[in-house]
Amino acid sequence: MKFKVGDKVKVVKNSLNTNQYLGKVGTIEKVEKDDTNQVHCIVCIDDECLWFLEDELELVEKNESFIEPCEEFGKSLDEALSKPKSFRQIAAEIGQFTDIKNEAYGSSVDATYEVMKVFLKKYKNDDNTYTIPESLLKHILLQVRMIDKQNRVFNSPDGDKLNESPYRDLAGYSLIGIRMMENE
Repeated sequence: MKFKVGDKVKVVKNSLNTNQYLGKVGTIEKVEKDDTNQVHCIVCIDDECLWFLEDELELVEKNESFIEPCEEFGKSLDEALSKPKSFRQIAAEIGQFTDIKNEAYGSSVDATYEVMKVFLKKYKNDDNTYTIPESLLKHILLQVRMIDKQNRVFNSPDGDKLNESPYRDLAGYSLIGIRMMENE
């Protein structure tokens, strides 16, 4: 990863969103790899936090407050960075990330619940329980993820606010579904 938290970066390419952020400078709030090893950065620009791919950014100023451990402590940088975070730190990061996602997309839990009630109506029993065939379980899990991505489209019809592509995600989930059906 070529960037770290606190680095100032300029947006030099914005392939999945409008060009309104090109040339703007912001501060990296989070850097992470996804399941495909693609590096994503949350960059805050003018009080708005957005997702960018690492190659869409150019370093403007390094975060100089990041200091390597002193030799006198006998720790390498890797050893210092491998120290486990506290639960409080982890919770704060998750909370911040959840706030950013909910601000960008809204909560899709209620909408997904309503859609799933429609899809599962034929499996509903008189006592408000459901009898679902085992063969449907893996489809349900995949469909919930797909409905979540569809909610993003409906909540952000002018473009994904975190520079993600719900349509790419839907295509990926469709490929997973195709392979799942072929392997049955």
